[in-house]
Amino acid sequence: MIKRDSLRDLISIQDRVNRLFEDALNTGKTTGETPKGTWSPAVDIFETENEFVVKAEVPEIKQSDIDIRVQGNILTIEGERKLYTTTLEGYHRIERAHGRFVRSFLLPGTVDQDNIRATLKDGILTVSLPKMIEVMPKQIEITER
Repeated sequence: MIKRDSLRDLISIQDRVNRLFEDALNTGKTTGETPKGTWSPAVDIFETENEFVVKAEVPEIKQSDIDIRVQGNILTIEGERKLYTTTLEGYHRIERAHGRFVRSFLLPGTVDQDNIRATLKDGILTVSLPKMIEVMPKQIEITER
């Protein structure tokens, strides 16, 4: 019998759909430049005993340019990496993507939404999604009669 991980399956499907949209937006681009607004930060999602953790690579993005929201059971991370030049004079190539991005993730029903917290350090956004106490593993002590 194969044990299925429904959260991992959902994440895998979501990643495939995200890649399809990203590929469709980049079709026909041959200049070597990433068009404004077509980037999406790389994200790792993992689970510990006490929480789910989302880590996103958001280099050179200020905290004030990131918006994190939870609506229903959808976590949305939205932001913008700005092109920090007003002129392209002197540039030979611009490959680092810039522009707005939106990433959304389906949360399991076991997340304690009132205690979600986020930190930004060294270009890594970490969103910690604690599990509700009711779903945390509970050790049952065996007593002798």
